[in-house]
Amino acid sequence: MPFRVTRALDEAELVGPEVDISCGAVEPAVDEWESGVRYPTFEQLLLLAEITGHDPDWFFDRGSEVEFDIRDTTLWWHMTERQRQQWRPPVEEFTDNAIQSCPGTTEYQQTHLF
Repeated sequence: MPFRVTRALDEAELVGPEVDISCGAVEPAVDEWESGVRYPTFEQLLLLAEITGHDPDWFFDRGSEVEFDIRDTTLWWHMTERQRQQWRPPVEEFTDNAIQSCPGTTEYQQTHLF
C-alpha cells in the first residue's frame, strides 16, 4: 500500500501539509503512510481516495502491479541522503535458492513442522 499512496499523490499532484489536513491527519502522517511506518485509518483512507480520485480498493489491488521505482516518486525526496545511499530495490520474491542460502534455514526446517 505505501507505494500506492505515493503514486496516487504524485498523479494528483498533491503535496504538503494540506494533504494531511484533507485526510483528517496531522503532519507527518501521510509521509509515514508513504514510507510504510504507519497506515491510515479506514476513514482516512476514504478521504485519501476521494482527494486522489482513486477507489479505496485501488490502494490494495495486487492484480495490476506495474514496474515501480521509488526514485521516480516524491517519496525519494522524503528520505535523508543516507537513506537514499543505502536504498536497494525491494525483494519481491523469495526464490528457493535465496531461502536455502539463508543462515539458519536448515536448522529452522529441521525444528519446525512443514
